[in-house]
Amino acid sequence: MDIHVFVCCLFPQQVLAKQPRILPTVLPRLACPPMTPFKARALASLAEVVTTALVPHLDVLLPALFPAIAADAPDEHDAAVEAAAAVSGAVDEAGVHLLLGELHRGCLADEPEVRKGAAELVGIFCKSNDRVDMEERVPTLLGQLLPLFADTDEAVVKTAWTATGLVTSQIPKVCMYTPTRLLRKASALLG
Repeated sequence: MDIHVFVCCLFPQQVLAKQPRILPTVLPRLACPPMTPFKARALASLAEVVTTALVPHLDVLLPALFPAIAADAPDEHDAAVEAAAAVSGAVDEAGVHLLLGELHRGCLADEPEVRKGAAELVGIFCKSNDRVDMEERVPTLLGQLLPLFADTDEAVVKTAWTATGLVTSQIPKVCMYTPTRLLRKASALLG
């Protein structure tokens, strides 16, 4: 049997049966740098099966995904985005604070590729998660992105702008006045 078939098709079913014992062992191995396209796809498959059981492991998974999301290689980037969508889509209301904490740490990181990956993951989270009330999270997400507008790395700034568009798309039009006013103030302060 091909190892790719096992990891992507059969392995998640095995994990579902033995989830509590296997996840603490398998997830750190999948998150061990470098995050290859193969590992990212395996993580995406696993996330679709175990869903909220991944939440306690976000502190291991997301820091490994940030640089891979920011990768220039299309295959690595696409696989990491797929994994990030699956992982962030598995987060529910009870675990959203853990995800937001990791996104905050990523946006404050010293490495530009980590900041860029974290900013992109903010947008991915907005697009892929239907378990969390996004409207309630908009101020927090914008607060994480706004400082990135003054980043020294141009790629980080562009990614932050794109993610901001995805975050603000979560706001109903009748409620747009306040966030728009806050964005204008923040832009004026940044110069």
